Amino acid sequence: MPGRRMALIAALALLATPASASAVNPGSAQNPRGQTLTVRIDTPADGSRVPLQPLAVGGIATITPLAGSGGQNIVYILDNSGSTSSPSNADCNGDGAANAGDDANGSGSAGDVLDCEIFGIAALNATLKTQGTPQGAVVAFGTGADQADVSGAAGTQLFTGLNDDTSGNGTPDIEDVARSVTPGGVTAAGPRPTVGQFTPLNGSGGGTDFDAALAATNADLGTVAGGPNVAYFLSDGQATVNTAPGGPLDAARAAGTKVLTFSVGGAAAGCTTGSLKQIADTTGGSCTEVQDPSKLAATITSVAGGATVTGLTLSANGSAPAPTSLTGTNFAAQLPANLLRQGTNQIAATATASDGTTAAADVTVLVGQPSQAAQPVQITAAKAIGLPSSRRCTSRRAFPIRIRYYPGVRYSFAYVAVNGRIVPVYVYAERRIVVKRIGAVYLNRRRFRSFVDLRGLAKGRYRVRVSVATSDGRLLARSRYYRTCKAKLKGGIPRL
Repeated sequence: MPGRRMALIAALALLATPASASAVNPGSAQNPRGQTLTVRIDTPADGSRVPLQPLAVGGIATITPLAGSGGQNIVYILDNSGSTSSPSNADCNGDGAANAGDDANGSGSAGDVLDCEIFGIAALNATLKTQGTPQGAVVAFGTGADQADVSGAAGTQLFTGLNDDTSGNGTPDIEDVARSVTPGGVTAAGPRPTVGQFTPLNGSGGGTDFDAALAATNADLGTVAGGPNVAYFLSDGQATVNTAPGGPLDAARAAGTKVLTFSVGGAAAGCTTGSLKQIADTTGGSCTEVQDPSKLAATITSVAGGATVTGLTLSANGSAPAPTSLTGTNFAAQLPANLLRQGTNQIAATATASDGTTAAADVTVLVGQPSQAAQPVQITAAKAIGLPSSRRCTSRRAFPIRIRYYPGVRYSFAYVAVNGRIVPVYVYAERRIVVKRIGAVYLNRRRFRSFVDLRGLAKGRYRVRVSVATSDGRLLARSRYYRTCKAKLKGGIPRL
């Protein structure tokens, strides 16, 4: 308001309990599969005061279960390029031994990358078929891509129920199709179809083309309604991907297809950069690296079955993470005293899920010597904060505010507010200084004084509030109403 001058002189500041307003507890994060990872610190309580000694920290870390697939349309994408025929002798079926049992497709090369992909799809299908009533398709790709016929029913069936068994051999049709996929269309006996069931196909070739795989997936999904659409994309190779509008990747994104990619083996594209990560990121899926192909079945089943909480770490004031034990959903540990310090301390807990998702929570505690916490000096706002009487007219007058010194009491800072508005104050210690927040360097001196100036204010009633925080976390606040007047007053600044 023009002509209004407010120069408020006073001491110290509005402080709530230590940093509780900024704490995040509990903390949560959502992974690409829609699961929510949550971590919560129950002990110590946010804003509590604790002694300077090893600190017991406890709480919970949980992750929501993976929602059922329901009527999902699922596409299994297998890379059967020439490179998937080697190396061999991996324990793809997870029975503890590398032997002929690891030859999933009967190609004569036991335990190669494609064998591990097939066992991975079989394990994945066993998990997904229990989650509602989804239907699935199979795409095998190399230089080109084959849209497999996944049912023994008449005609070409691009989708079938994940548990359907038209052949009656006790194995789901879709798994039979996956087991009929061979690398590059070549075996020890000579050329053969790259997909043997249920309609032989030989269009995938020996190279690696991610766009061909995505185009075939889009074509399959274009034949069915409902959804959502989810594709599991396995590859041991590297290739570029067309990111242009209208390209296969953009079409998958536009159709709402979520693609979960798996980089299989050390020569694959990986998930730090590259096309597999780009495919997952563009479609809202996830990218998982599987350096050892023999681990693919366990890894892909874990992803399909949902992530689990695998670890939790604690830290104090940004220190190096200290691992802690996790029993079920509960964690408990002690932070060493040397990680703590006098005053405010931030205690953080970080939970990690099996898919790499992390969630963090933190609380703030005030640390002091046990003796200080047990026997605090008793002090009230009325005793600590001196305000002059409000019975006199204070127009065109300044009046002092005094924060009284008490042995054993230390102040952190304080504010002065007029009608709820924090205002500058004039602090007199060794010299005059104008501040909005007065810190401990001035407050804890015996001769500290500050002044509020109401001169020049419009006639009215003003609420002056002084808030001061002690170093052990107590908040003292005192307020009083002052009414101005028009007449010029005689005399000097009122005394306390």
